Amino acid sequence: MKIRIKDNTIRFRLSQTEVQVLLKEEQIQSQTVFPNGNIFVYSLVGVEEEDNARIENNIIEIQIEKNKIKHWATTNDEGIYLNLKIPQNNDLKIAVEKDFKCLQERENEDESDLFDNPNEGKINC
Repeated sequence: MKIRIKDNTIRFRLSQTEVQVLLKEEQIQSQTVFPNGNIFVYSLVGVEEEDNARIENNIIEIQIEKNKIKHWATTNDEGIYLNLKIPQNNDLKIAVEKDFKCLQERENEDESDLFDNPNEGKINC
């Protein structure tokens, strides 16, 4: 699972296997270990209640309604897009997307578990 953060926007990209794990187990997480031993964890969790997000003890947890996860994982929809209200601030925007193969092959990149790019063959670079 890849994560990209810029200001109040967080984007997750999941491989085919990761989407299936999230669908089946209703949660998935990844982590980054730093040289000082601290661990940064990011996770997606399926919930019955409404979408939410929190961060505690170096852990980002994005809670997504289970029915949204099921619909996304079993259709051609590219992503789940959340806009969570924050009082007196910019909203927190969250994107959870299927990770597509690049249109141009990159050296030393294993894309075997990524989704076929819907633009394959449509764009000439």
